[in-house]
Amino acid sequence: MTSDELVIINEWGEELPISSNNENFCMICGETITEENDSGWERFREDGITTQKICKDCDSKEEFPQTKSEK
Repeated sequence: MTSDELVIINEWGEELPISSNNENFCMICGETITEENDSGWERFREDGITTQKICKDCDSKEEFPQTKSEK
């Protein structure tokens, strides 16, 4: 394993590589990924160690919680 590979460490201390499942459809809506709708992003699947592509439409609908700075 090279130092630039992403890994998770399981409960037994084993390093498991994170990798794409290389499926060519959106993980969220199931639409076939094409050059026009490829968001360039992937999300973690339920197993926590593989990722899958998401389309631009699903990527644009995701909301990330923003915290407000308090003085």
